[in-house]
Amino acid sequence: MDRGFFANLALIGVLSTGVALVAFVWELHLHGNEAAARTATFSVLVIEELLRSFSARSAVRTVWEVGLLSNMRLIGVVAASFGLQLAICHIPIFQRPFEVESVTLSQWARWSALGLVPLALLEARKLVRRTPRSVRHSK
Repeated sequence: MDRGFFANLALIGVLSTGVALVAFVWELHLHGNEAAARTATFSVLVIEELLRSFSARSAVRTVWEVGLLSNMRLIGVVAASFGLQLAICHIPIFQRPFEVESVTLSQWARWSALGLVPLALLEARKLVRRTPRSVRHSK
């Protein structure tokens, strides 16, 4: 664990926190309901972490270079975890302990798009870091 590791960890923390706060404010503004905002925040954090697991497989190679379907166990775990998240948001016995409410398809779409942001930025960072410094600064 070196300085770069901790810098990457801090970046991931900032990105995760950022999308969570955006989700909370967005849903609170749309619905004026704290339960909806809390559900959005929780769901976006779960979605973001599940999607980011694909990026975490390599510090330098992108998801596409590693192969999105190259680890079927990971895909199974991500699918099962997403299924559990759906259950938590739609089955009343699970909703109560997590203090969440049922969600719509459009909410899932918004939250999934928001959850993609950290993955996209981290993958773009990998590409930028590979670009020779002279090419980056000559533009």
